[in-house]
Amino acid sequence: MGKIIKAAARLSIGRFTPANVAPNLCTHLIFSYATVDDKNNNIRRLVPVDESDIDLYGELNRLKNSFTKMVASKTTREKFIDSAVTMINTYGFDGLNLDWRYPTGNANRGKFTSLCQLRAALNRSLLLTASVSGVKDVIDDSYDVSIIALELDFINVLTFGFHDSSEPVTAHHSPLDPPSTDPEDPLTTQSAMDHWKTLGGAALPADKLNMGIAAYGVAFRLFNSSEGGVGAATSSTPPEDGCYTEEPGVWSYYEVQPSLGLGGVRTFLDDQGVPYVVTEGHWVGYDDPQSLNLKVERIKNETYGGAVVWALDLDDYTGQFCEDGTNPFISYLKSILVCYSSVLQSVLQSVLQSVLVCYRVCYTVCCRVCYRVSCRLCYSVFHSVLHSVLYLFE
Repeated sequence: MGKIIKAAARLSIGRFTPANVAPNLCTHLIFSYATVDDKNNNIRRLVPVDESDIDLYGELNRLKNSFTKMVASKTTREKFIDSAVTMINTYGFDGLNLDWRYPTGNANRGKFTSLCQLRAALNRSLLLTASVSGVKDVIDDSYDVSIIALELDFINVLTFGFHDSSEPVTAHHSPLDPPSTDPEDPLTTQSAMDHWKTLGGAALPADKLNMGIAAYGVAFRLFNSSEGGVGAATSSTPPEDGCYTEEPGVWSYYEVQPSLGLGGVRTFLDDQGVPYVVTEGHWVGYDDPQSLNLKVERIKNETYGGAVVWALDLDDYTGQFCEDGTNPFISYLKSILVCYSSVLQSVLQSVLQSVLVCYRVCYTVCCRVCYRVSCRLCYSVFHSVLHSVLYLFE
């Protein structure tokens, strides 16, 4: 997932543009953002005018109101879809992703469902997907999960940002599991994925769900720099912005990782499956290869569809900071996901080959006795289709 807009407004070395995208890293690239025009409910691009445009963050927050107005009636929803289809066709996109993380509670629940049900307006060759909240209360209030699951091609559960730098104590923003001191804590990656899967039931197979992975850390300024554990008191003074991202309390992977070589002390939380680093009076919870291994292992065990990363511009896309090549975070994630994909392909090949053998036996024993035309035709079609599928996985 590429957060191009805010990144394109950065200065000098932190500036990220489409030219920096490595197209071979991801199966899908989501261009963020387009917004809704309040006047006519059409889609319009959200782009910085120039490097002095510093109000993009506020603009992104105002999108919440625009989307609320857009879903208010059947007419406004249909105008939005028509505009979306026009933009997709104009720019050659492969589909539309609905970023619906900040809905205003139950009032818009059914309206978002209706928006998803306009799936028929999109050509079936186009994707319709959604990026959704991982917070249990928001999920319960805002999504008819079992209904929208039938309309969406896949769902990105954004299992990060559970905590922010304004809180009075330190906490990791994207833990895999709850802390041992609070095993019922719902603000975890696993809890969010489980909740979506449970609410979706038979309508939402696990492989439609993508686990959210953040290529950034959330920073807290410590009240006492000598007390830097989980739950340590934080200062009322906001943490420093990322040197290049310049976002409050948000440090990109390429801003966190170099701190380890500059006196930063890393600690891995075995119970939560994630690391944090204490550096220059700041506590930063983030993800690294060790935690990525655990999260991908969970993706494998739960048979989820894959991972969605926020965002391309937060990795070391120039290779100048981490001394580990370009895009080290996403490249490593891809390498372990590809291994998982290869295992799935091997298993599917074995299953399909076994099915073909069984069908041949049944055909030989039963169908050739009567030699019905329908049986022979069925075998021929089945044989051709199955071999075609097997060929795709070679």
